Amino acid sequence: MIYLVEGNDTKKINSFLEDIYQDERPTVISKEEVSKDMILSCAESKSLFGDRHIFLMESFIKEGVVSFSKEELTVLDQVENVFIFLEDKIRATDLKVYKNFSTFNSFNQSKIKVEPKTNIFEIADLFSRKNKIGAWVSFLKAIQSGVQPEEITGILLWKIRMMFLDNNKFFTKEELSHNFSFLNDLYHLGHLGKIDFTLGLEQFILSSLSK
Repeated sequence: MIYLVEGNDTKKINSFLEDIYQDERPTVISKEEVSKDMILSCAESKSLFGDRHIFLMESFIKEGVVSFSKEELTVLDQVENVFIFLEDKIRATDLKVYKNFSTFNSFNQSKIKVEPKTNIFEIADLFSRKNKIGAWVSFLKAIQSGVQPEEITGILLWKIRMMFLDNNKFFTKEELSHNFSFLNDLYHLGHLGKIDFTLGLEQFILSSLSK
């Protein structure tokens, strides 16, 4: 079964996903490890108790991470396991391909409140220099001005990648790898409403810069 979910109304999306999950926890497939063959193999996977599996993929369609033929989409649609493609916006051309093989749900706010933004790149810069107090204060200002934790997390993930490539003198390769994995998991858990995203991100900044 395939669910195609789009929109910017996080609250409604999370409520809809919770109805699908029930008491099950989804497997989040990352863009870094995914392949078409991997997803197709997931279609036939079974648990020890014969229960269905739920697989969550975010922005895979928008970013062209994988593409499927009609025959492959038929396979994903007809199995008991659940495949959820979560997108902020579905293009008409992509919807035309997927609509015959999925349950499509759109959750968009009628109006998006525009809040003043701070320079979130400053948080990443201070983080890269292990300026704990500066990064924390800048983070608090950003949150208070209306910046969403997803946006801050995205910038931090990008910065950590750059730090890894540039041999940053403030962090070891192991620290950067750990921080990237932890922050990536934090993003998915927060986006799904499993944790308090803002609090979790604040704790990450403080703990990772205390070493």
